[in-house]
Amino acid sequence: MGATMSAAQEELIRKHTARNSHVIVMLDENEAGQAGREDIACRLSKHCFVRVHQFAQPDAEPEHLFAEDLAEILEDAA
Repeated sequence: MGATMSAAQEELIRKHTARNSHVIVMLDENEAGQAGREDIACRLSKHCFVRVHQFAQPDAEPEHLFAEDLAEILEDAA
């Protein structure tokens, strides 16, 4: 998805969520990701519950997560 969310991506997420749905916004922990997550979270929060995940390490990226790391993040969000 990158560090921005297009109107088409927003509509797709909206179409597949309900007011009681939970979405985790998890972007790269670089300058672009940090700048984009607030906008994305704000826009999605009109449609569902949004949680923003911030990585502790600078320049961390979601695609580098191991399955165990992702499971822990999802467990913490529950």
